[in-house]
Amino acid sequence: MHGFEIKHWVRVLAAGSALLLAAACGGGDKSPTGPTSGNDGGGNNGDGDNVLVGDYQLFSVGKISLPADLTFDQCDPARVFGGSLRMNADGTWMFTVQLADQYSPNDELNDEGTWVWDGTLLTFQSAAYGDSFTANIDGGIKMDYDYCPDGKSDIQLVFSK
Repeated sequence: MHGFEIKHWVRVLAAGSALLLAAACGGGDKSPTGPTSGNDGGGNNGDGDNVLVGDYQLFSVGKISLPADLTFDQCDPARVFGGSLRMNADGTWMFTVQLADQYSPNDELNDEGTWVWDGTLLTFQSAAYGDSFTANIDGGIKMDYDYCPDGKSDIQLVFSK
């Protein structure tokens, strides 16, 4: 009789452990930028814990890993070495991209402004240049940027945490 009771309790313990393990490991968004819902559009998700806020490193330019040699029809070529993006909880942002171009082997592209996340699309407004551009959240921030100042996006800066 004791053998039956022991087997019963072993099964109950195993089932309970599996349930606890599933509860502890399940759910949540596994993307580097975390969940993407609930934002009020002002760089704040309502509970003060915005998942887009933080520091990011430039990972690639489009699908070209760094250093990335870029050529354009409408402006001079450049080589991108690295960069960083800071997304602040107050809805402001700033980035620096290190590059070499015809002006300097150690040049920088700097921009800053405000950002809005509507749950689907991230929009940046540049205070430095007065234009706006968008980004997708897909394993990082993929920002379409107007490198050659002609009013059109010509590069995609890919930032990752």
